Amino acid sequence: MAEKVLLCQADATQLPFLSASFHALYADVPWGQLTGSHEENEDLYSRLLTEAARLAVSGAIFALLTHEITLLESLLPRFAAVWKLQKVVRVLQGGLHPRIYLLRRTRAPLS
Repeated sequence: MAEKVLLCQADATQLPFLSASFHALYADVPWGQLTGSHEENEDLYSRLLTEAARLAVSGAIFALLTHEITLLESLLPRFAAVWKLQKVVRVLQGGLHPRIYLLRRTRAPLS
């Protein structure tokens, strides 16, 4: 069976897909260095976690790569009802130390 891939350009916080239609999601979000800013990321990350929760089926995996460690970790408790942290992987990239957060979608509805 051939797998199909759809590539589209869209706002990651308002994607044109049906709710509960993905089993796996991935985001390499701005770190506020070359793209975006820390202030913009505060809003972006919250909206991204909300949109990913809308798109994910129960049990789906969401891999999120970021260098905004403090920001993301401060947001995760607010999303504990819909995202359960499974694992954090530290990545060495030049002088930076980004992390990959592996989250699993719970059965809880979005509020």
